[in-house]
Amino acid sequence: MLHLIFYIFDMNSLAAMLEEIGIPGIWTGWLSLVLMLLPAVISFNYAMRRLGRQWKNIQRLVYPALIIALVHWILLDWVWQPAMVHLAPLILAWILRYIGRSRRQRTQRSMT
Repeated sequence: MLHLIFYIFDMNSLAAMLEEIGIPGIWTGWLSLVLMLLPAVISFNYAMRRLGRQWKNIQRLVYPALIIALVHWILLDWVWQPAMVHLAPLILAWILRYIGRSRRQRTQRSMT
């Protein structure tokens, strides 16, 4: 959302923003934002209880949103290194989560 705020201030008018919407580097950013907004909007306990199993499926929209955000960044700058620097903490968190999950599964299998 902070990136969007800077974009709005940089463009300084809705007309200028709409003029750019057809540029692939721009519409990929908007698409990524929309895909991230839905999981963000339902990220609270009541929504989790109300949606049941569907809640997790909606939360998984962040994965394609991440890929589209990376495409957005690359299309705008044609440089992948800054995008990877910003994505590195998320990728590291996913790797650690995967390792933790694998260890728990191995522990559960060895106990049975």
